[in-house]
Amino acid sequence: MRIPVKEIYSLYGKTYTGSNYAAAGVSVDTRTLKKGDVFFALKGEKTDGNKFVNMALEKGAVLVVCEKKEGERIITVRNSKKALMKLAEYYHSGFPGLKTAAVTGSSGKTTVKEILARILGERYRVHKNIKSYNNFTGLPLTVFGVNNSTQVLVAEIGMNRKGEITELVKIIKPGAAVITNAGRAHAGFFRSVKDIARAKAEIIDGVKKGGAVILNKDDRFYEYFAETAKGKRIVSFGASGAAYCFRNVRKEGRFMVFELKNKNESVSVRTRLMGIHNACNIAAAAAAASVFGCGLKDVKNAMKNFNMKGLMRFEEKIAGGIRIINDSYNANPDSFRASVEALKWTGYKNIIAVVGDMLELGKESKEAHLEAGRLLASLEPKKVLVCGKYAGYVKRGFLNSSSPEMPEIFRKKSEIKRALKKYAKKGDTVFIKASRANRLEEIIQ
Repeated sequence: MRIPVKEIYSLYGKTYTGSNYAAAGVSVDTRTLKKGDVFFALKGEKTDGNKFVNMALEKGAVLVVCEKKEGERIITVRNSKKALMKLAEYYHSGFPGLKTAAVTGSSGKTTVKEILARILGERYRVHKNIKSYNNFTGLPLTVFGVNNSTQVLVAEIGMNRKGEITELVKIIKPGAAVITNAGRAHAGFFRSVKDIARAKAEIIDGVKKGGAVILNKDDRFYEYFAETAKGKRIVSFGASGAAYCFRNVRKEGRFMVFELKNKNESVSVRTRLMGIHNACNIAAAAAAASVFGCGLKDVKNAMKNFNMKGLMRFEEKIAGGIRIINDSYNANPDSFRASVEALKWTGYKNIIAVVGDMLELGKESKEAHLEAGRLLASLEPKKVLVCGKYAGYVKRGFLNSSSPEMPEIFRKKSEIKRALKKYAKKGDTVFIKASRANRLEEIIQ
C-alpha cells in the first residue's frame, strides 16, 4: 500500500503544506506498527489507542489519526473508526479494475471465503481476509493489503448489530455477495432470527450494478432474500432445485466425495473437508466463483488439496493415536448442530466431547445449551467434559436424553486438560467446540 500523505489530509478535509511523501501502510496496534505506517488510534473495549499516539510517532508513524490529540503529523477526527473505514473505501476506489466478492452469514462464512479464494486462485491473483478479520477494523486492514498485482479481493463480512453490514459493504462494493444462511448467531443482539436475516440482507444493497447475489436455496429465509434481491442476478446453491447442487455425499477414507453440478456440467469433488454442511459450503463458493468466470473443473482442482489448517474449523489431526477435532473458533446453535451431524456422518467412535459456552445468545442462551446437551447425547459419547457459565444447562439437556453417561463440569481449562490425559486413549476421538472467547484450543496446546 502507498497513499500520498497529502491525499489523506485532503480526505479528512485538512490542509497539508509539507513534502508529499507516501504512507507505506496502516496500523491500529503500536506493537506491530512499522516505520512509514499511518496509525489509527481506535478506542476498544479494553484499550484506548489514543493513549499510544506519542509511542506511534516515536516508532516511525508518518501520520496519526486520532480523536483526542492535536499536533504535527496528527489528524484529529470525531470518530477514528469511521475515519479508518473512509480511508479504506478511498483506497479501494483506486483499483477500478479490481473484482470483489463478499461473504456473510450466520455460519460457514469463513469456510466459504477460504474456499472461494482458493477456487478463484485457479485463474486470478487473489487477496483475502486473514483468518476472520471481518469487522470495522479487520475489513479495512484487509483492503489495505490490495496492490497493483491483485485481481480479485475476497472479503468476509461479519456483524452483530443492525446496520453494520451496510457500513462495511460500501467500502468494497462487491460484484458478488454470498449469504450462506441466517441463523441464531449473535441472537442476543436481536429480537428474532428474522431480524438477523434482515441484517444479513443489508449486503444485497451493497452489490454494485450488474453484480450478483448468491443465496442458499435450502435456507428458510431464501424467499425473503430473493425478494430483497429482486432486480439483481441471483445464483442459488443447495442440495436440490438450485443452480449449483450437491448430491450423493459420501465418505471415502479420510476424504469426502460428492457430485457437484449446474445446468451445463457435473464433476465429482474430492475434499478433506467433512460433513454435508461443507458440501454446501463448497457449492456456495462454486456459485460465487461462477460470477467471475470459474467453472466446475476449477472447483474440482481447487478442492484436491484444500484444508482449513490453523483456522480451528473442524480441524482434524492425529496425536498419539488419538484423533483430535478442533472446532473451537466459534459456536452458535446452528454451527453446533452442523458439527454434531458431521461427527455422526464420519462414523467416528469413542468420542470425548469437550464443550464450552456459546456466547452472545441473550435470552436464547439457556435453551441453546439444553439443546447442545441433547445433541451431544445423540452421539453416544464416551465422555462429555463441560465448562463455562452454561455448563449446567448442557449437562441437564444431556441427562434429559436418557444417556447413561454423566457429563463432568469443570471450572478451569487446566482441569479439563488433566481429565483428557486420564480419559483419552488410542483410538478415541476428542471433539472440541465453543465460542472464541473460551479459547478451548489451549487444552491441546
